Amino acid sequence: MSNGYTNKLIGIIFMSLIITMAGLQCAQASQGVVQIQVNNLVLSCQPNPIILQGRTMVPLRMVAEALGCSVNWQGYDQSAVVSRGNTEIVFKVGAHDAVVNGQKTELDIPACLIQGNTMVPVRFLASQLGRKLDWDGNQQLVIIGGEISKKVRIATEPTYTPFEFTKDGQLQGFDMDIIHAIANQQGMDIDIYYLGFDELIPALREGKADAVISAVAIIEPRKEVVAFSEPYYTEGLCIVTKNNNHVIQKIDDLTGKIIGVEVGSIGNEYANKLKERNNSTNVVCFESPMSMFTQLEIGTLDAVLNFRSSSSYYIKCNEGCNLKVAGLINTNTNQYGIMVRLEDEQLLAQFNSGLQKIQDSGQYDTIYRKWFGNDGVIERE
Repeated sequence: MSNGYTNKLIGIIFMSLIITMAGLQCAQASQGVVQIQVNNLVLSCQPNPIILQGRTMVPLRMVAEALGCSVNWQGYDQSAVVSRGNTEIVFKVGAHDAVVNGQKTELDIPACLIQGNTMVPVRFLASQLGRKLDWDGNQQLVIIGGEISKKVRIATEPTYTPFEFTKDGQLQGFDMDIIHAIANQQGMDIDIYYLGFDELIPALREGKADAVISAVAIIEPRKEVVAFSEPYYTEGLCIVTKNNNHVIQKIDDLTGKIIGVEVGSIGNEYANKLKERNNSTNVVCFESPMSMFTQLEIGTLDAVLNFRSSSSYYIKCNEGCNLKVAGLINTNTNQYGIMVRLEDEQLLAQFNSGLQKIQDSGQYDTIYRKWFGNDGVIERE
């Protein structure tokens, strides 16, 4: 290839670049200087946003960081990685798609470099970050507002009466009333769906659910992989007797008595320890709480040692059963909390705030009595 031809080719390319840049400048001038407003603050963008093919391109780092994101530039493949919470967006210069959480998503216009800055379409960026976007044509102003309201996906395992269960095709229970009350207080739009209990934490961590409420105990191994709200219910053992029994009120009062327990339960363990201390104590094991309560009503048992929740629920649903919760023991057996991902601090704060509000307003107590009646004390340690 001759030097003359090479010089001519370079000249053509150079002129094309000049014409292109002039066109960009003309387009920008005809439209006026475009400004970006984030959370009511107008950004001082360098370089200025430009309009290309009807799309507003903005400097990625400045806008993304204003939206609470981190931005990392990968020079080896000319790409910028935007991260916030569970969202990751990868823009590659010249590519007609972005990679959002591992999935390719088509762009109307590819990212480009101007003055060493990665420029991206602002509407796409705002949308992927869940932010509202408006255009004020009079002021040539792009307004990026608050987060778009979206449904919070709540997972539960609906077979644990009285916390979550289905009746006549409807999901109900103490947990369901609590989560709906919190959502109403916080203006949250929630969508509840069912999973097996062992699937709840994996679904949460994989992003298939945003939160879990399913009588899940707050224990250390779980706290290593998920975050818990403040406890909304404290489970424990209780003593159930007939209404006219005023002798049995605490654990020591069961010595020498006939105690009904569910086989293999914590109540069974407690009763066996009583029997070890005093062999006159008689422990009778049952396959279900229903059988225990029936025998207690008949009079073949002096008392039942059982979980507080199922005992209170049974008494509430069978008002003529002539039974009562005579005393609470071991009240810190389990504390139940709402689970979210470790990084979802804002969502966790919303749940905690809503829980506090329904407790302060008395709504929590109303829900509690709906499902458990007045079992002596409403505790929220």
